[in-house]
Amino acid sequence: MNFDENAQVRNLLASILSSHTNHLHPAEPDIKNGYYYREKLCTSYSTPIANSNNYYLLHQRDNYDDAEQDQEYSFRDRNQFLKEISQVRQDIVRLRTEMNGLAKQMDGMEIDLNHSKDRVHEIEKGLTATQEVNVNLQVLLERAVNNQRESDVHATRAMRHIHTNLATVVYETGQLRGRLTCIANYQKQHQGNVSHMAERMREYTSMLEQAQGTIQSLKEPSNRIRLLLSPEAEDVMNSLDIKSNADEIKDRYKHRIIRKRASNPEVTTFSSPVVLNRKKQAWLPQKGLRILLNDYHDGF
Repeated sequence: MNFDENAQVRNLLASILSSHTNHLHPAEPDIKNGYYYREKLCTSYSTPIANSNNYYLLHQRDNYDDAEQDQEYSFRDRNQFLKEISQVRQDIVRLRTEMNGLAKQMDGMEIDLNHSKDRVHEIEKGLTATQEVNVNLQVLLERAVNNQRESDVHATRAMRHIHTNLATVVYETGQLRGRLTCIANYQKQHQGNVSHMAERMREYTSMLEQAQGTIQSLKEPSNRIRLLLSPEAEDVMNSLDIKSNADEIKDRYKHRIIRKRASNPEVTTFSSPVVLNRKKQAWLPQKGLRILLNDYHDGF
């Protein structure tokens, strides 16, 4: 039962009570209807009237008629009142049943409200828990954002260093490429000179070997003569041998530069295996290279 039905019941009860009060206390009839009032003749009390008995009889008859009418009206009113009371009783019984249903509904609503209150408390607890979780998540998010910013800063610095290093590497590679191209061009230009110099170096080494062999072969008879001579004579012979050997070596080098040195039959026939072994033991490559370079500059 809702509030609209309660309002309808209240309006119905108010209308019934107002109708009962109207029946119990009817309004006085209008004077113009003539139920309780009749026009009387204007008579004076000083002089008696001859037809006064007829007037009283008529007045009693009218009163009797009025009493009968009042009884009829009262009987009808009672019947109507009883009907209305029975209707009111039925309405009251229906109202009681509706009120009982309404009370049951109110009890159910109270139970539902209690359940809803418990549910609201649970929701509030969940909301507080979610708020705490949100706060923790915000803190973690702020930390993550700060860490991300720091990592971004370090990454940008590292990228800048990498870019600078790449730029330097590119520059150095460009320089190396330029140098390599220069070396390649220089090698192309001087490839013939290098091969020629290598060939000459081979010739000079062979010449040095031959010169060492001749020097060793010349030293053997001079050593025998030194053993027989005195120390003073030995010094004089050493100086003479050194000068003669130097002059002979220079003449031989100048003569060998002009000729081809691939194979020399004179040296091979002149030099023996013992002399060659002694030559290899006594030959120093640095001294021979110095002599070669000096002869090369003298020749040019």
